[in-house]
Amino acid sequence: MKSVLKIIALLLLFTVTVYSQDAVDKVVMLNGESKEGKVISIGNESIKFVYKGETLEYEFQKSEINKVIFASGREEVFNNKKATEQHPMSNPAERRNKLAVLPFNFTTNDDGLMSEDLSHRMQNDCVDDFKGDTSLITVQDPMETNALLVRNNIDVNNIQSLMPKDLAVMLGVEYVVYSTGNIVNKGSQTYGSEVSTYKDKDKYKNNSKGSTVTTNNSTTVVNYSTTIEMRIYNDEGKNVYSDSKNSFGSSLDSYKATIKYLVKRTPFGSKRK
Repeated sequence: MKSVLKIIALLLLFTVTVYSQDAVDKVVMLNGESKEGKVISIGNESIKFVYKGETLEYEFQKSEINKVIFASGREEVFNNKKATEQHPMSNPAERRNKLAVLPFNFTTNDDGLMSEDLSHRMQNDCVDDFKGDTSLITVQDPMETNALLVRNNIDVNNIQSLMPKDLAVMLGVEYVVYSTGNIVNKGSQTYGSEVSTYKDKDKYKNNSKGSTVTTNNSTTVVNYSTTIEMRIYNDEGKNVYSDSKNSFGSSLDSYKATIKYLVKRTPFGSKRK
């Protein structure tokens, strides 16, 4: 009986040993690729990993990992795969010297302004300025940028939930332009004049002869105070440009000259330092 128990114990030990040797950690990347081996350590930005049957140590960025399935069966999720599974990951060579301008995020106290319409109008103006003033980069068409954002369920309201480097990779560009507009309605002013004209004028004798007709011509102008802030990040998450400027003038379209001013002073602009 004792010998039988010893045999059973040895078989159980052998089974556990074989299982422990075969069990591996599995790293599932956002692009669907699966890597099997051993997770050595997990840091703030990356994990260290050794492939099964090898000794060379590799490092993977957390931003590129969907989840890790450990040999014990426990799972640790780093990024939700839903946002990226609809669009394949781009590589650095494909992204090089490409730039995308995001729809503008702006605040205003004027309920009459159509936020989405103005946001895309400002985005298009900014794209035109980059195309007209820079020759060092390729500017992504805003229709392509916006289509990729919609495809991945991203809009102006939740775009801040993604890290700039992840957004750059998703859009397939090296640089992403974030811009904010603060448009304040300062009130309106009315300008007018009273003009008198005469009926039945005597053009030969007296111009004031006849009855008078008085008209009131007036124009109402809304005054705005606008500030534009622009930030550019690369696909490594580094902030390569940051500046803001108050618009000169009080019309709503004053933002156009301000955007042009900021674009010229980006690392790609004609007045870069």
